[in-house]
Amino acid sequence: MFGNIHVPLLLLGFSHVALASTEDLLACLSGAQNLTVVSPDSPSYNTDRLTFNRRFAYRPAAIVYSTGVQDVQVAVQCGASSGTPVVARSGGHSYAAYGVSVLYLASVSSDIEQSYGRSHAQTGIKLGPLAQGLWDQGRRALPHGICPYVGIGGHTAYGGAGLFSRQAGLLIDRAVRAEVVLANGTVATAAFDRNPDLYWALRGAGPSFGIVTAWTYATLPAPNSIGYILTLKPAAGDKTPIIDAFNHFQTFARNALPTWGIVLAVVPDGPNKLAFEISGNFYGSTADFNASFQPLLNSIPQAELTSQEFTWIEALANTAGSLSTVSPEPFDNFYAKSLMVKEPVSNSSLAEWVDYMYTQGTASDLEVTWFAKVDVYGGEIARASSNVTSFFNRDAFLTFQFYASAKNLTSPYPASG
Repeated sequence: MFGNIHVPLLLLGFSHVALASTEDLLACLSGAQNLTVVSPDSPSYNTDRLTFNRRFAYRPAAIVYSTGVQDVQVAVQCGASSGTPVVARSGGHSYAAYGVSVLYLASVSSDIEQSYGRSHAQTGIKLGPLAQGLWDQGRRALPHGICPYVGIGGHTAYGGAGLFSRQAGLLIDRAVRAEVVLANGTVATAAFDRNPDLYWALRGAGPSFGIVTAWTYATLPAPNSIGYILTLKPAAGDKTPIIDAFNHFQTFARNALPTWGIVLAVVPDGPNKLAFEISGNFYGSTADFNASFQPLLNSIPQAELTSQEFTWIEALANTAGSLSTVSPEPFDNFYAKSLMVKEPVSNSSLAEWVDYMYTQGTASDLEVTWFAKVDVYGGEIARASSNVTSFFNRDAFLTFQFYASAKNLTSPYPASG
């Protein structure tokens, strides 16, 4: 069982809402027993309201720290009665810091029923402690992302993809039950045989229908894997190797077995230079890895390959670093966008994109550091019927993430970014 973890739970409204509404909200919250409320007048307010993405500086009307579902109910009811919007925050990693106007989910625990492989986790827990806890309690695993500080609340509600997902599906595919607080402050259970419409909606569009306070997952035996990195660093200004390598990557990914977890990254590597990297985990034997990866190696002969065998937990740590979230998370000041495509990128579009990255992204006077990341979908993600959950993009082939951080994290985000 995971130990209790206390983190903020819910922020409500913004300081620009009507004064009467704010006063009504704070009066309602102050009347609740054992509820930790941070108002704009509180000494800790300016620290507590900070987001992971410092590009935004919201001022919520109140911040509520919860220790259980009852606190969430009170916050939602107070928000409704005062006309103040309420948004739940699990880890706070949305691109635009949407989880700052939030009920901040706390007091996390998890149990694993060994006979059924079920794990129950409240949504204040983050991916790192969840993965470590599942491993420690029986070498169990779930398909999910790699950042240890991402909260399971939003990560599950919006899909939850990771390197293991092509073999094991999305995290929502392993979510068999949800405890959720609805807009009227009541608590409901959603599962295949209980409120099935709500269960469908929560898995893919959860925050539109309620605040999930706990998920129950059907876990899997934790597999070993082979971690690999294929790196290509062409000469300055040489775009052709990047374009060719991306095309070979697409061909390989289109035909790869679900045992392949694959991600591509492009990053600046000096003036007029880009570095290209294909990495991930292969969930199979060394012999099968070598045999199935060899065609891609042959097609990009100038690239360098490194690989290593890992246990499940070693593979996570190799990708993410420490899984512990005891220390405060380093913040960022960034702009990010995502793009999903169903088909391989055409050669003309690819050439234009690579040209743009060279001409706009490799200058020495850039005010941002950036990367482009491409995750491969397919496999078990696509195999599930499109009407099983409300997740919309099961037929995606590639998911692009474009991410640029200000070099000065404490200054306003540069207009040129």
